[in-house]
Amino acid sequence: PRDSIKGNSRTTFHGWAAFSEWTARLNDLVSLTAGGRYTFESNTTLVFPPPAVSLKCCELLHTLDPAGPALYPPRVATFRQFTPRLSLQYEVTPNSMAYATYSKGFNAGGFNTAGNAPFPFEPEILTNYELGVKSDLFDRHLRLNATAFYGVYDKVQVVVLLPVGQTVVQATENAGAGKIKGIEFQSTWLATDRLLFDLAGGWLDARYTDTGGAPGLTLNTRFPFAPEYNTNAGMQYQWSLDRDRITLRGDYSTSFVAPQLDSIGDPSQQYRAAYGGAGGDQTLTTFPTALYPGTAGVLPGCAANAVTCQIGTA
Repeated sequence: PRDSIKGNSRTTFHGWAAFSEWTARLNDLVSLTAGGRYTFESNTTLVFPPPAVSLKCCELLHTLDPAGPALYPPRVATFRQFTPRLSLQYEVTPNSMAYATYSKGFNAGGFNTAGNAPFPFEPEILTNYELGVKSDLFDRHLRLNATAFYGVYDKVQVVVLLPVGQTVVQATENAGAGKIKGIEFQSTWLATDRLLFDLAGGWLDARYTDTGGAPGLTLNTRFPFAPEYNTNAGMQYQWSLDRDRITLRGDYSTSFVAPQLDSIGDPSQQYRAAYGGAGGDQTLTTFPTALYPGTAGVLPGCAANAVTCQIGTA
């Protein structure tokens, strides 16, 4: 089981999946891969009186100290779904290949916990078609990959604003349908045994074809948090020290994200440093406290007047 903290609610997830994939060599250059996955997922949601500390703080710490017992009986939802995958690959050279893929994806439903008693939303299903190439060049020092895709969503999960009492809350509902299309590229250059560069980017067009009566949506509304353009660049240098290693890595990403209800998105940037050794990898993430009110002076290592804070995870 896995617990998720969101605001003053706790959702416990139970699930399992069975999958299999087989590849048949049709001739020296062409192969066919077929597979499928059966997923079972159940989640139980409890809503509690709000804790004394910031709800955003609870989400960061993944802990919840409620002010009393659950406000409502447990809400339980169960989902079962089979998702197939079929892919045809053509070996252009020993180090490059082209492929065409058909697949289905599944995102389980659940319960909204803002406002009154929890109310449900349904799973969403994605049917996806993809064409791509993958290549390793110059004795595997340069990797170049590119893909084009087209997908159709059924019962798209969207975040909407709903009136509850004297206020307005965010909730997840199902729109009727949507479609996505785009292209992506990814490259990696191993300059030396220790120095590595990577660059990636993409273009995405994601829109609704049926709003399903979800408030605030039109057929011209773009998917939320689906950047039309995005780029990612990184550099990594590694030292070896006996059994340990030190990895210095810098990442930069920028994208335009169009949030729900035609709000204007801002470019996003993320930086990360990592250290790995015999005891395991450590990752340090930096975030602005302005996005998480109540975290300053509460989170470990986060001063009361801090503008940014850091969380390390093993």
